[in-house]
Amino acid sequence: MHPSRRNPPRGFTLLEVLVCIAIIAVLATIFLTVMNRLRQSASSAVCVSKMNQISGGIMMYTQENNGRLPTSPKYNTLFTGQGPWFNRDDRRLQQPIGEYLGSPESRTWSTQGSQMTFDPTFSWPQLIKEGQVGSPSIVLNASVDIRNGEEVKRRNPWTGERLGNIVEARKFPMFTEVDQKNTNAGWKSLLPPGPIHGKYRNTMFFDFHLERVPVK
Repeated sequence: MHPSRRNPPRGFTLLEVLVCIAIIAVLATIFLTVMNRLRQSASSAVCVSKMNQISGGIMMYTQENNGRLPTSPKYNTLFTGQGPWFNRDDRRLQQPIGEYLGSPESRTWSTQGSQMTFDPTFSWPQLIKEGQVGSPSIVLNASVDIRNGEEVKRRNPWTGERLGNIVEARKFPMFTEVDQKNTNAGWKSLLPPGPIHGKYRNTMFFDFHLERVPVK
């Protein structure tokens, strides 16, 4: 009888180790890409939900005010940029439609973001992350085609114009997400440097449908 001979255990070769590392790296990249897309999708869904709430408030206002869009009784227009930080100035959208949204009542005239009233309905998670206190979350469309009798003119709709007088309302944005790339306003520096959803901006139109409008 001869004692059995066993081969010594064989370790991994360098090539096998490198292949394993490469496979793990590829899987990690795929996982991170999927997770990033899921986060972006979830963030966009929150924005869409809140934009629908805001447009719903505007719709209810027009229904109770002879079809007219909200405006400022004092200044006959609204601020172009609207966001979660607001005060008692009636050019803030919360003043005419806040009751439909459950917005808190503001008791301050301050224009400092840290001292203004905060309305979560206008608060985008990604905007809060990338922007600064006091920054708007949406920008109102500045002009649309409005019919007055037989005449059609391009005008600012936020002067109390009737919603039904807007020509081809489905083609005109009511409001869209705002960032440093699509405004030159004085508060531009408070905004995220680019579109918070990357390749598109969620946009609400005057017929109350919402689209993902490509950045280009």
